[in-house]
Amino acid sequence: MKRFAIASLSVLLTAPITAKADIFHCKRAGAMYADKPCGENYRTLQFKRFVAPAVTAIASNEAGARYIVSGEVDGVSTDFVVDTGATITSVPESKRDAFGLGGECRVTNFDTANGSSSGCIYKARRLKVGAIELEDVLVAAMPNLKTPLLGMNAVTKLKIGSITDTEIIFIKK
Repeated sequence: MKRFAIASLSVLLTAPITAKADIFHCKRAGAMYADKPCGENYRTLQFKRFVAPAVTAIASNEAGARYIVSGEVDGVSTDFVVDTGATITSVPESKRDAFGLGGECRVTNFDTANGSSSGCIYKARRLKVGAIELEDVLVAAMPNLKTPLLGMNAVTKLKIGSITDTEIIFIKK
């Protein structure tokens, strides 16, 4: 349960809202942070209690090669790899229906790290990155993609609170 600390109306207007947060550092194939206990398919690496902006997301870099952050696409949970080389947030085409992406497809050609490919661009009503909710975000459904990617169209809507070799803390702008 989160408790908000607000001293007065003037503080509310000038300072960011903060919350005491329980953060669970979980591990499966990659590592991630969550605001509730790690599920049965995860192993708890660390538990922290800290005061942070109420709307945050923490991307973890356990493998030393990529940052992973938990999130949702239209209410469906997933882990994103933060990919600053991806212009658009992308999900595997094979999981498009599971994420509820449908309707009009705008076929687009993409130059990826694995070569050229074409995919469909849809609009997600809600994209959640950690505890941060973004609305009406473009999401590409890409063939041959194995892991959802958090692209720059979402990353630029976030503020970086801090960045280290092991984690990025995103804050809602």
